[in-house]
Amino acid sequence: MKDLDMFRQIIDNIDKHIVILFNMRMETIKELSFYKQNNNIPINDNQREIELIEKNKNLINKDFYKYYEQLYKEILKISKDYQKNIINHKEKI
Repeated sequence: MKDLDMFRQIIDNIDKHIVILFNMRMETIKELSFYKQNNNIPINDNQREIELIEKNKNLINKDFYKYYEQLYKEILKISKDYQKNIINHKEKI
């Protein structure tokens, strides 16, 4: 049987991977924001957001879907906020 420390160690390892992937995603978002700005493409694309959530839905345990959807919507919000800040020159590049 696993003890509390073992669970925490597993979660810490998972969190490390999440942070690495988050950094990768945000670096890509930075480049995307330049592309969108240079090509006059709007930041918001509601249809794309729906497609992203739906596309990955089959990878999620059905018991977690509601939480996955909440998480992904927040990730998309953060990504759009970051793009807006870059385009408006509020973020250091």
